[in-house]
Amino acid sequence: MRRWRYNNQVYGLPAAQHKTGGRWSVPSQGEAHPYKGGLRPAMEGEGSDRVPFNAKHQPPQGGKKTTSGGRVMHRRAAGPADSAERPVDTIEKQVPAAKTAPAGSQARQTRPLPPATPGGGVAVRRPPRPSGLSRLAAGLGQLLYTLGFSGEYVIRRICRVIKEAGILIGQLLGFLLVQLARGIVAVVRGFGRWLIAPFTRFNRRMRQLRRLREREHRRAKAAGQTPAGNAYAGAGARHALALLGHIAVYVLPLAAFVALGITIYTVMNMQYALAVEVNGQVLGHVADKSVVENAKSLLRGRIRLAADQELSDWQFNPDYSIGRALQFTTAQQLVNEILLNSTEADLNLVQATGLYIDGELYAVTTEGEQLAAYLQNKLNSANALAQTDAEVSFVKDVVCQPGDEDVFLGSTVVPYDTLLQRLEAVADPEETYRANGEESLSTIAYNHALTLETLQNRNPDYAEMPDDFVPEAGTVFLIEREEPFLQVQTSIRVRSTETIPYKTVEQETDKRQKGRRQTVQKGADGLQEVWDDLYYVDGELERSVRVDSMTLVLTPATPEIIEVGTYDFATANITGDYNEVYMFPAPTSTWSYRGFGSHRGLDLNGPIGIPIVASNAGVVIYAGDHYSWGLNIVIEHPDGIKTRYAHCSAMYVNVGDVVKQGDVIAAMGSTGNSSGSHLHFEVLVNDVPVDPMNYVTLPEGHDASRWYRG
Repeated sequence: MRRWRYNNQVYGLPAAQHKTGGRWSVPSQGEAHPYKGGLRPAMEGEGSDRVPFNAKHQPPQGGKKTTSGGRVMHRRAAGPADSAERPVDTIEKQVPAAKTAPAGSQARQTRPLPPATPGGGVAVRRPPRPSGLSRLAAGLGQLLYTLGFSGEYVIRRICRVIKEAGILIGQLLGFLLVQLARGIVAVVRGFGRWLIAPFTRFNRRMRQLRRLREREHRRAKAAGQTPAGNAYAGAGARHALALLGHIAVYVLPLAAFVALGITIYTVMNMQYALAVEVNGQVLGHVADKSVVENAKSLLRGRIRLAADQELSDWQFNPDYSIGRALQFTTAQQLVNEILLNSTEADLNLVQATGLYIDGELYAVTTEGEQLAAYLQNKLNSANALAQTDAEVSFVKDVVCQPGDEDVFLGSTVVPYDTLLQRLEAVADPEETYRANGEESLSTIAYNHALTLETLQNRNPDYAEMPDDFVPEAGTVFLIEREEPFLQVQTSIRVRSTETIPYKTVEQETDKRQKGRRQTVQKGADGLQEVWDDLYYVDGELERSVRVDSMTLVLTPATPEIIEVGTYDFATANITGDYNEVYMFPAPTSTWSYRGFGSHRGLDLNGPIGIPIVASNAGVVIYAGDHYSWGLNIVIEHPDGIKTRYAHCSAMYVNVGDVVKQGDVIAAMGSTGNSSGSHLHFEVLVNDVPVDPMNYVTLPEGHDASRWYRG
């Protein structure tokens, strides 16, 4: 049996079949078929090229097996009456016809099989071959499927390998870390036991000696003998000394390790410096040569006080070398080393206290403690008169150098009483200036190297005068005053509140006539919290400095906004806004007209509050209250015509405003001489009222013939 697959179906033919004329055939009637090991008759239409006989499919009992559209079908066997002779070209042995279907039902239709081949067999067509393009597409699809499946398989395998490798590496690292931790713990424990082992043995030995001494005491007491405690104490001491030697074996390396650490730390903190050398002797280490220059200046100051001509030309020229030092030498220390290592004879060096004022050596005294107490009491007295949070200091930079460190020439030392007289002396005599009548206060202060604040403080009568104030000729001003040599300055920080003046902002607008100004927002001063540093010199206010970083605005100032009109009514081109036809100023009102005469205008009736609009473009020349017209507005238009809007309940424009035709300018009301809510509308030509009906047009839906004419 040969088999092949087509459309997911397995097909087979007997081995005895053969190919004839390019068609597959099966044995004719009477030939053996592999059907349950015996013969079967050929079925009607057998030989189809779609479905050959398949031994797996057995017909039902009493029926026949056929194929239709590639499917195996069964039909019941027909009776004898249904059989008939077939033509010669058909199968010789006829198969009985199918059983007639019952009435009212439709018989099952089967597809007839193709005719038999000339050789006697039934022709069976081969499954259709796909085209070349179809085979190419199928092959390409199969290739892509294979590649995709293979790629997915490979990726999954790689991911699985990576995952397993990661798990394995994690387990290995965990194992190694656990083993390492165990090893470290074991080492630490062993090292700890090794360190304390001598002390443990020493303690154990001392307990043994104590128990041995107690037993000896009990034995001697029981025997009536004197205890040999001293002997056992000596033996214990000998054993202890032996153990102390073992302890030293551990302690000494530890001490060496600590000493090594201290040495390394010291060396690492050493800095590169210049070694100052004189005659091969190092006087100190400095960071740079500027320290040496400063030391030379201090040395000249000490020599200058001596007034010795032989020492005035003394020159200090050191040599330098690069080295390392833990600490740098200051200029003061270097001066001391220079004087102590000087080869000059008869310098008569003494340890004393130097008083430095503004960086210069002022005096030298051996009563350094008394001088320091005097300066401190002067500061304390000024602090007692000020507030507790005041900062007190000398106006000049005063430094009292301790006398146990510095050395000076003996000839520079002055008695303590003489030094106090110098400190209490008056620095500057009183000086006045007579004004010439042409200089301002700021000019006078500038010409005498003073600040304006200092000048005003020394002349309180002019404390409130502005800086550009020009005093009368002959006015005497105090320029310099007698001041002690050492002045004490007190600084106090005070808090206060002050107003923030509002600013005026002008905004130009073409909604107002040129030259008109209107305040649209009133200005209001603000409030702020300020801190000032007040500096008092000997109890007198010298200056005040504002601490800007601590200023706190409590209430901000509101600016005053003024609108300035730019609309030039005479030259402006408002053709786009101006209309030759005037509109009714109250389009939503009900209309009633009173005859022109004493009334002089048009009355437009309506409820209070409906809008009133400008009849044409123009400029508001009047907006106010009148005893008869009430609240009324007058607008001047480019053609010289004016319109009046009277009895308003509210006005929305001001004098100078530029309005366009249809702009809302007011609300209807009944102010002034009025008997009800309405708008009195007038048109004035050359300030003479004319009939408004000659200028305005009637809105749609209004009939003028129905209006009341008085």
